[in-house]
Amino acid sequence: MQTVHRATWRVPQLEPGTIFRQFHDQTTVLQRLNLAFLSTFLFIMFSRVFDVKFSTLHIPGITFRFLALFLILTGAFVAAFRDSIGKCVLGFTSFLILAIPFSVWRGGSVQVLMNWLIGLVVFMATAALIPDFRRYVRTARTMAFAILVLTVICTTLGSMENGRLTLESGRFANPNEMAQALLLGMPFMWAIYSTSRPLVSKALVVGALCLMLYVISKTGSREALISIAVIGTFMFLRTSALGKMKLVMTAGIVLLIAVLILPEGLKARYRTFFSTEVEDNASDEPVDRAMLDMAVASANSRKEMLKRSLILTAKHPLLGVGPGMFAVAENEMARAEGKRRGAWLGTHNSFTEVSSECGIPAFLFYSAVVGLSFKKSYRLYRRTRHSPEFSEISTHALALNYSLMAFIVTGMFVHAAYTALLPVLAGMTVSLVRTAEPEIAGRQPDYERA
Repeated sequence: MQTVHRATWRVPQLEPGTIFRQFHDQTTVLQRLNLAFLSTFLFIMFSRVFDVKFSTLHIPGITFRFLALFLILTGAFVAAFRDSIGKCVLGFTSFLILAIPFSVWRGGSVQVLMNWLIGLVVFMATAALIPDFRRYVRTARTMAFAILVLTVICTTLGSMENGRLTLESGRFANPNEMAQALLLGMPFMWAIYSTSRPLVSKALVVGALCLMLYVISKTGSREALISIAVIGTFMFLRTSALGKMKLVMTAGIVLLIAVLILPEGLKARYRTFFSTEVEDNASDEPVDRAMLDMAVASANSRKEMLKRSLILTAKHPLLGVGPGMFAVAENEMARAEGKRRGAWLGTHNSFTEVSSECGIPAFLFYSAVVGLSFKKSYRLYRRTRHSPEFSEISTHALALNYSLMAFIVTGMFVHAAYTALLPVLAGMTVSLVRTAEPEIAGRQPDYERA
């Protein structure tokens, strides 16, 4: 018999783990690239350098599109919605979209949706692309440095209009929104101070914080003053006896400096927070009477718009009057009441902005994003505050909590619900909790983990 020899096909043998390592290397490269796009976009978004220079290059839009593309191609965005905060962000987005067909002006509401989608992408990126705690710290420092750059831009390129610091153009041209952005960045800068060892580094950070406070004071933003007071109160209650003494001394020094260097007009504007009556100036320095009249009128209109936004919420509880359409709906309501026209102002409140424009369900989801972010950051702080080995985690958790506190307080006086500020803070909360957990689990003794 003839023996038939069959050809044998040999599959190349790979060493164990080779395929996994190749896949892991590719994934790591994509993660690094995604993280680079995220850091770049966060810096651009908070510093607003391209609002004042080289705006024709469209760098922010290009960076944003690359970031969104990588999130979609890698599927990394899915991870952002596994957390309860992400589910609430998705719920709010869903009701915002549902409200558009019932809007009093659909075209305008679509534009608001486009603005919100930028925030949504930033939330997905910050929540999903930060792989570990070390990189979280770098991202937080990027945000702090970006807001310091914004502070320098406001100082060098800003101008005083009606006694208040403003920018000619850009996202933070409005004094109140400028103050809000700087307040949100100050806790991140404080975290750098608390975790830095060299005295030179600490001194530089203190200088940056003082500059931020100075710029905030020049905006004449009364809600910023309230926010600083609220944060200062919480810091006083949470710190040790020695910390309380340091805080009181620091507050006294800052208040004394403010009294000495602030123009009389700004000091008079801040006094209108306690009284709506415009008092005569007791000092020799002239006060702009028109500026004070505007300050009092602003306080009165803010109260009136709050009432009107609550009325529209009650009239349109499910889907509101349409995203971004409060001013249009308020004008129609005023004309129905026999007035010539409405105020054509915003709600001056981010929370009633959502409830009146998108409905109560959207308001509940929006408030849940804020509440869960605040709760989770503070819970992480409480979990780690008494352990020296977790001091850096504790510091960053507390800084994020204070930044959220600033957003909540200023959000009661500024209608900025659809900006990327809350999505960034919410995404940072998701990342901090997720990346801190392995650090905590890896350092705890076995009997504590059991």
